[in-house]
This record gives sequence, C-alpha cells and structure tokens, in this order.
Amino acid sequence: MIAQHGNHVDAWIISHTHSDHVGAFNEIYANPQGITIDMIYDNGTDYDFVMEKGEPYDGQGTAPLHTYHELTKNDPKVVHLKRDERLDICGLDVQVFNSFDDIVKANVGEQCDYQNNGSLCLRFTNVQDSFCIPGI
Repeated sequence: MIAQHGNHVDAWIISHTHSDHVGAFNEIYANPQGITIDMIYDNGTDYDFVMEKGEPYDGQGTAPLHTYHELTKNDPKVVHLKRDERLDICGLDVQVFNSFDDIVKANVGEQCDYQNNGSLCLRFTNVQDSFCIPGI
C-alpha cells in the first residue's frame, strides 16, 4: 500500500502500542527499505509506568511498546498527543479526545488495560466535514 503511494507517508498515527496497532510500524521503521515517514503521532504512553505495571491485557505484553520506544525515543518526528489538544495534521484540524494520561491511569479498572484505555480518540475536521476515529 505504501509503495503504491510513492513510499512516502506524511503522517503515521499510532493509537496505542499493542502489536496489532504498532507492529507494522515497528517493522517498517526498523528497516524502512526506501519508505519515508515525515511525522509520527502517538498516544503518549508513559513507557516507564507501563513497563513497571506490566500489560496483562490480551497476552500481548510490553514487547511491542518496548520496540516502539527504542525505535523512536529520541526521534524529533514523534509527537505525543495530549487530551484536549488541537493541531493541524496534513491540513486537517485534529482534536484529541483521549490519550494516555493521568485520567487513564486513575480509571483503568481491574483489567489494567492501560494501553487500550489510553488509545487515541481523534476528530478530524476540514472545511466542510469531520470524522471521528475512536480509540480502539
């Protein structure tokens, strides 16, 4: 799919770092093979917090988060989105309804599903239309 669009990605948005949401990114970013990515937007997962607490939900563990963290920890292309933030991504007004923050930490529940609960929920608006991508 990326090759069909000139091996160029303007903005890669990572809702959270479970393997089914960040796995392809991790593989591509580790070995881009000519793919360029201009900006990376993520949910701002508190790496140290999740590594300390663990990630018991659905057996995925913390490996995808660790890989993502190692690949991007000092990368100036990475923007950690915050709840209630508004910004421009590729000419679209983006409003952040949910991200990983203290509200998630305080309300995570018995499952300790920090990453899913901290998934990005975004609303994209252009001049005429808007759409919401729920944190899933």
